[in-house]
Amino acid sequence: MKISLVLPLLTVFLLILAPSVVSQSKKEIRKAKRAERKANTQKHRSPLMIYPVYWGIQDTRTSPGIYRVFGGGAAIRTQKNGPKYILEHNGQFNFGLGLPNFDNGALQYNTQFLFETYYLRHFKSNLALGIHGSGLQVSRITPALSNSSFASDAAFGLGPAGRWSTNMTIFKKTTEVSITAAMPIISYVNRVPEFGLSFSGTNSFIAPIGRFNKFSFRIDAKRKFKKSNENTINYFYRWEYYGMEEFEGLHNLRVASHQIGFHLWIKKN
Repeated sequence: MKISLVLPLLTVFLLILAPSVVSQSKKEIRKAKRAERKANTQKHRSPLMIYPVYWGIQDTRTSPGIYRVFGGGAAIRTQKNGPKYILEHNGQFNFGLGLPNFDNGALQYNTQFLFETYYLRHFKSNLALGIHGSGLQVSRITPALSNSSFASDAAFGLGPAGRWSTNMTIFKKTTEVSITAAMPIISYVNRVPEFGLSFSGTNSFIAPIGRFNKFSFRIDAKRKFKKSNENTINYFYRWEYYGMEEFEGLHNLRVASHQIGFHLWIKKN
């Protein structure tokens, strides 16, 4: 075969082969990047943890004063730390008994269910920003109030979140201290009972900031567990608040809870 024919045929062959080679090369690069991300991603879970809880509760539809409630809680947390993001889930149940700050007040039983998810992207070495989704349900039962004995609030919200962290030495041991804050900008709220002469029924609505306000604040102090190089022990304080005004300020709702405790972060992978 003449060389004048070989060169054009070889050129056509290379043009056909080139996209396949490039595609294979890109596929290998993506595969290598996924393997690298997986190797640098750490998954942790926390076993069931138990901690004390204190509430301050004011719901002027059912009582004129503020209830001081003490109780306990249990929670499970999971966390995934990747090179570029943090994904965290938290589920908890709290229970407490309380009396109001006025004389002859009735005993009140309180329960709270809470689930939340944080998705944060690393913005700087010590700052992560992202979104926070949460759902809560708080019930207050006061048997002495007869037909007005039950009140409940449920809310589901979505909004921004942030976490700042740094390393410091506490009691001669390196400790990672972080502060996490979140606030929904839009929420779906369900109130039981709806205000009325019989205090019965439900009231559901979409609430922006101003009509329904909620804020979550948590401080964590994490350090290596003395019997492990992979697992850590985490001490935490959490403040959870929500509140709103109903019927042009005629009725106020304010609920603030304080939690304090510690738990282990156990590495899963």
